[in-house]
Amino acid sequence: MVCKILSSLVMSVVFLIFIYIACYIANDLKRHDVEDGNYNRYDTISDQSYSRLLNTFKIYVISLVFVFVLVVPLLIHQLDWDGETSTKWTAIFFCFIGALALIEQIVLWFKNKNKDEIFHSIKNIVVQLVQLVVAAALFFIFGTFSALNNTAVIQVDYNTDGAIVIGHTSSENYHGLDIQIYNFDEEIVYSESVDKNKLLFAHENKYVYEDKGKKKKEGMFLNSEYIHWRYLFDLKEHVDNGDYFVYITVYNGDRRAELVNSFILKDGKCFFAKDSMEKNY
Repeated sequence: MVCKILSSLVMSVVFLIFIYIACYIANDLKRHDVEDGNYNRYDTISDQSYSRLLNTFKIYVISLVFVFVLVVPLLIHQLDWDGETSTKWTAIFFCFIGALALIEQIVLWFKNKNKDEIFHSIKNIVVQLVQLVVAAALFFIFGTFSALNNTAVIQVDYNTDGAIVIGHTSSENYHGLDIQIYNFDEEIVYSESVDKNKLLFAHENKYVYEDKGKKKKEGMFLNSEYIHWRYLFDLKEHVDNGDYFVYITVYNGDRRAELVNSFILKDGKCFFAKDSMEKNY
């Protein structure tokens, strides 16, 4: 969650800076358009746009640094360090010193301003921060819904007769399934990359209904269609009595999910460490 918020802030800063740069370039080009009888007035407008661009850039950079300085110690504290605990607290200490230095620079900057300049600066900062928060919120919401739209689910059932049923649901088509079996000595016993022709497929469209009873398809902002596929795999056709691991890897676009389960095959029956597994990714 914290990483998503920080990413949204960074993207919103880049987006808003791009808008201010575009406005400055547009006004600067107009000041050279001699065919426009009022082109002289764009000298002032262009200078004001440039000044706003610089001030906005400073405010956003300082805001990002301040946010990162406050958040990074929390992230560091949650990390698993291989070294001593003192290493973690040393990193947090330096972040704290950085925060104090940043606050000191802000105080010195306000100290050299008169009351009118301070009021104008605070007003400008508040406006810029409101724009930043609104843009970040929009990026966060859009990113959340995009993640929901791309969520995939894999479910595997392990049966005592040796049959493994692999099911998958996502908004994307089939991108690959690998099955590997290892013995307890970590030697590979069987490996297969499953061809698409061996799968069972199902396609699902979701609809909403208007008051008049007419069917209307949902927009793509949320999942409006799902592709399901299923594959049946029989362990007894590929291994003899013994102890094994079965690795199941499913690919969905540039992502993949891996499920690992151990089992014992004895007298035609399989005993699994877990009878069913499910993963969202």
